[in-house]
Amino acid sequence: EINIGGGPWPGPPSYFSPYHISNLPDGPEGEYIADRLTDEAIKFIDNSKNQPFFLNLWQYAIHAPYQGKVTYREYFEKKKDPRGAQENPVMAAMIKSMDESLGRVLDKLEADGLMHNTIIIFTSDNGGNMYDHIGGDGLFLAEGRTPTNNAPLRSGKATVYEGGIRVPMVVKWPGVGKPGSKCDTPVIIEDFFPSILEMAGVGEVNQIGGKLDGVSFVPLVKGSESYPKDRPLFWHYPHYSNQGGEPGSAIREGDWKLIRFYDKPRQELFHLRDDPGEQKNLLERHRDVASRMADLLSTHRSQAHSATRQ
Repeated sequence: EINIGGGPWPGPPSYFSPYHISNLPDGPEGEYIADRLTDEAIKFIDNSKNQPFFLNLWQYAIHAPYQGKVTYREYFEKKKDPRGAQENPVMAAMIKSMDESLGRVLDKLEADGLMHNTIIIFTSDNGGNMYDHIGGDGLFLAEGRTPTNNAPLRSGKATVYEGGIRVPMVVKWPGVGKPGSKCDTPVIIEDFFPSILEMAGVGEVNQIGGKLDGVSFVPLVKGSESYPKDRPLFWHYPHYSNQGGEPGSAIREGDWKLIRFYDKPRQELFHLRDDPGEQKNLLERHRDVASRMADLLSTHRSQAHSATRQ
């Protein structure tokens, strides 16, 4: 019903005002977009807190262009990752602003007495960028430090390897989810819609009409054993990109994962519990597993009318 700053921009034209975003009026010169979007989210909560509301706050951080607050960047330039993996102060500065944004929203809910009756879901849409090269000032370079590092996972954004599709997710549901508990059963973003409907007490999903791709993960939050833990999950990326991705699909079923590439036809099979970094292709040793999963993937692609390349 209300859209502030959302549109066709994968990253904002500028993280600092003026933003050059049609539905986000510019603020004071130099205002940071994460702060501004948080201000708008807090205004929305103020205007909506006397009735049920849904706030979808997608920060542009941490997408290119790489622009963080100078003081934060200078702070992180003095930091060292003992692993030598995370070493980009601009990305760190952007993450800090994103973290502050989430903290401000939580503080607002707490101050208004809404925290006990609010469900919060925090996640990302893809893995970290492993293809850009940027300097300490955020400018693009021919070579240099990548924005982030997904180790021990393989590769990153725009690939169907784990570094591209496995992301963190946190669910806070007061009085239902056990604080501090962890779950290693994978879910997928298509699951959000049926899950939120069930959380909100809307009723059975099938009463809404239409076929849903997702499954409610409410049983997982409640700690129930009734969730279909080994159900197959699918990803489809039918094109090349400037991010290193190539046309391919993937299916995960339990701990097994099969990847099928199209332009240079090949398949790769991994056991993610034993090999989360996807270094050991087990295709030759487990042809039966690969064949069964390939059939499931083909059926899914046929039902979804998906192309092998675009």
